[in-house]
Amino acid sequence: MAKADLSFPINGSIGNLSIFKMKGVDKYVVRTKGGATKEQVKNDPVFEKVRLNNNEFGGCSKAASKILRSMFYLKYLNDHSIIGELSKISMMIQKFDTVNNIGQRSILFSVYKNILTGFNLNKQNVFDSVVKHSPAYYFSRTEFKATVFLPELFPGINILNPWGLGWYRFIIVFGIIPDMVHTQYGYQQANEQVMYNPEKFMSEWMATDLTAPERTVTLQLADGAFIDDTACMVLSIGIEFGWMVTNSIIEPVKDAGCAKVLGVG
Repeated sequence: MAKADLSFPINGSIGNLSIFKMKGVDKYVVRTKGGATKEQVKNDPVFEKVRLNNNEFGGCSKAASKILRSMFYLKYLNDHSIIGELSKISMMIQKFDTVNNIGQRSILFSVYKNILTGFNLNKQNVFDSVVKHSPAYYFSRTEFKATVFLPELFPGINILNPWGLGWYRFIIVFGIIPDMVHTQYGYQQANEQVMYNPEKFMSEWMATDLTAPERTVTLQLADGAFIDDTACMVLSIGIEFGWMVTNSIIEPVKDAGCAKVLGVG
């Protein structure tokens, strides 16, 4: 991929060249036309390695969507697109599979769960910079439960208010991430019986200038949820800040908040 400084704006083609703007690149991008056809990539032996890599990348994309679903109720707190980062984490886990051949390597979250722990949905004002005392937590796989211990919070000491707003509340999400394995139908869950809908807890609004007492929060997956050794439980936590619209109504402020994966077990 070549870049060019042009004294006049242009988007289009000149001969065998395509000239266009790309997000995140200041200069114009210049690329030659042509390349392999879809049919060649699909069937030509020359592109066997490309097919294997594409196959694994597709599996990682599916795995990333499973992670994203487990924290569904917190997605709005991110300050950048995180699906690419979740795909990279899935690729990292995939590379640890030394049993299966390239193109068919598994993505075993249940084995490498600690890689995902602490994942931030933000680049600025990450959760641990706002809530200095990270909550403790506990999983009960047999009861499909997760317990979170929110600490006592002291304004300006172990909870900060980068947005200068008057109120905040916590959101905790409890879900499951299944292992992904290669099958004759492409990448699928290792066990299709693993199923769940994420559960959410949302605290009441709390004043940013007052001490908040410690509290214990328990979440339980709804009836019908199923987990085995091919899946892991995941807890994600977020905090959002708001302002008082009326004496009885507080509304969250867009982009005032952050979240992270609290723990995986």
